[in-house]
Amino acid sequence: MNILLMGCSWGVPNYYGLPGDEPETHLEFLIKKLGHNVLNCSLNGGSNLSSLNRVSTYFLEKKDIDHPTSDPAFQCIKYDPKFIVDKVIWFHTDPGRDSHVINRFNKSINQQLEQICRFTYKNISNFFEKLNFQSIAIIGGCADVHTCITEYFRPEFLLPSWQQELIGRSARTWNMQTGLPIPTDEDISIIEKSLAAIHLFEEKRDIFPDGGHPGRIAHKQLFDKLVVSLGLI
Repeated sequence: MNILLMGCSWGVPNYYGLPGDEPETHLEFLIKKLGHNVLNCSLNGGSNLSSLNRVSTYFLEKKDIDHPTSDPAFQCIKYDPKFIVDKVIWFHTDPGRDSHVINRFNKSINQQLEQICRFTYKNISNFFEKLNFQSIAIIGGCADVHTCITEYFRPEFLLPSWQQELIGRSARTWNMQTGLPIPTDEDISIIEKSLAAIHLFEEKRDIFPDGGHPGRIAHKQLFDKLVVSLGLI
């Protein structure tokens, strides 16, 4: 099968050595070991929409794209017209990275998140429909998936919060501020939960070896779930 990965650095193997785990322990390589082809359109520091732009550049503009690390030391990904996508695995990242698509004035963090997510999900859903990407796995990675996602997708596999599964806490966003004169209690709660998750990333180095990205243990657990849900064997 031909499998498309998209997302932020959580979808990118660690190519820079310690303290992160080896690239071969990342989901991309675990899937490749089963004999599947993987096109990784994830991007270090990327947003949900910037990852979509990379996928669009590759499939619609039929152009090469930079390596997921954005490091010129690595060879770019050459366009291959024979790569017909069978499965999509999307590492959903922080909606706040796409905050430019809304006007945040006089809106709580929760209101901003919903507006950004609805805009993002609609655009990605329309793109998937246009290219006939039907088998989709969505993982709430660097940030949780918004509850409205099922209004736009019928994923074959949905993990709303990988963080919650790994450490029992999770973040909905890392990069947002309230647009209200005074933060709401919910705004404060969102920020506090994000800070708690950051501390756990640092503490649980068996799961997050570099203090910010899931390592071999987490990717193996995710891989085992996807093998069953997506029928990879």
